[in-house]
Amino acid sequence: MTAQALLPNRYSGLSNQKGAIVISVGGFPEIDVHNMTRTQAITAIDARLRRADASVYRLRVIHGFHGGTAIRDAVRTHYKNHPKVKRIEIGLNPGETDLVLREL
Repeated sequence: MTAQALLPNRYSGLSNQKGAIVISVGGFPEIDVHNMTRTQAITAIDARLRRADASVYRLRVIHGFHGGTAIRDAVRTHYKNHPKVKRIEIGLNPGETDLVLREL
């Protein structure tokens, strides 16, 4: 069974790109990059950032934590100086990183 089959239809913006699941929950999109290489994850996140319009102020990247920290470190390093990302927020969940695109 695929991850898309497990997600209810109430989520908007569901798409699948190289295994990435993009979900809009609570007004901001999330992208799940579990089981990807660093290059695949960066490519999927870059594609989502290119498609982000002015209404998107935050992109939550779900990279996981227990399988290792390579993707987490790559995301935080690559987007630290990215022109579209104002800042990176690290929450209480070590498997998620929020990319803030604009201030509210």
